[in-house]
Amino acid sequence: MAHAQGAVKGSNAVVLVGANPLAAPVPRLHDGAMVIDAAPAAGRGTTVREWLARPSTVVAIALVVLGLGFVGLVAQSPNRLYWVGERVTGTIDGGIAYYRVDGEEYSLDDTGSPRPDGTRVTVYVDHDEPSEALLRRPVMWVEGGAILSCFAAALLVLLLAPVRRNLRSRHRSPDLRVDAHW
Repeated sequence: MAHAQGAVKGSNAVVLVGANPLAAPVPRLHDGAMVIDAAPAAGRGTTVREWLARPSTVVAIALVVLGLGFVGLVAQSPNRLYWVGERVTGTIDGGIAYYRVDGEEYSLDDTGSPRPDGTRVTVYVDHDEPSEALLRRPVMWVEGGAILSCFAAALLVLLLAPVRRNLRSRHRSPDLRVDAHW
């Protein structure tokens, strides 16, 4: 270990070695002097660069990017009305859904649906353009589930990676222990 200039053997000097603002300092004695390692030994702390180099972090980042990609696709598709549209109630009559927005009646084709006449339905409407509307369908939940599962999987990978590293290092002999990735 390198000593800073001015450190005297046997003195009560405090020496700061290898300053790393992201790592927790670890005080220890060396040759009678208190030394604070700002860059602790492997396994005790990591830098941002080391953390980003781990496969678990790369996988988590990829999952977040995929989730954001899904959000972008939904935001540009007509299905965005499920998330940002105004929800109104309509009624089915002869395979057509009728709904009202600001007192005006609009219609939406529902001929492929097996719903009987008189059934009340939920319609999602673009308030600026009320003729743009979607009937409530299960695809809304599929899209939401795909987006949420990407973010949940990323969080799960980040939370379980340290546990897995810890379990792997316990099963190795002390001579072979290294801060293993993933």
